[in-house]
Amino acid sequence: MNKLSIIVLLTGIAVLLIGGNYSWAQKKPADVGIYKSWFNAIDADGDGKISRNEHIKHAEKSAEKNFTGMDVNKDGFVSSEEFKKAMPKKRKKVKEKAKEQNKGKKQ
Repeated sequence: MNKLSIIVLLTGIAVLLIGGNYSWAQKKPADVGIYKSWFNAIDADGDGKISRNEHIKHAEKSAEKNFTGMDVNKDGFVSSEEFKKAMPKKRKKVKEKAKEQNKGKKQ
């Protein structure tokens, strides 16, 4: 390998390492806030631990809320069309909630 190839290779590695560390550092505070928020929502008794029952109750509430939101015509069933329409809305809602939480952490 000649000198130029080694310099280019080392420069590339340095850029990847610096870029990776920078992006990780940028995401870490937001992720911590989101995970803490989710954890606290599930940890109903606030003891700093999620029990099996707390997890199941949270999952049931979440599933019920999601189902009710998707069942637009309120017939007790979610058709493939209702499901298809709900997915982009759900994704958008999750992204908006994450942005809100990130704004609160930055201020």
